[in-house]
Amino acid sequence: MSRPPKTNLPPSLQSTLKTVGSNIREIRLEKQISQAELAQKANISSTTLNEIESRQHRDIRLSTLDAIAEVLDISIVELFIETDIKLSKSDRDQLLKASETLQKIVRKTNK
Repeated sequence: MSRPPKTNLPPSLQSTLKTVGSNIREIRLEKQISQAELAQKANISSTTLNEIESRQHRDIRLSTLDAIAEVLDISIVELFIETDIKLSKSDRDQLLKASETLQKIVRKTNK
């Protein structure tokens, strides 16, 4: 199966792909999961996971990211958070919980 030709992506999309790939790799390593194990549990090929982590894969489906997030036991939103700050799992969990609470408040306010 041949891949579509590479096209120039807008800088914002390139940045997002970099963030997603970096976050997957960082969280995977933090949880001591190999690429092969994550790929198998997420039902994707090791090649695809390697390409996502190294930002070479440009056709990432949300269902793929959702499967990866589920295996890593994180919210899919965490894959898109761009940060240079290294957070512990408990700090990240608290931050996400606060974010979810804030989202609920905003939704109620907008009704």
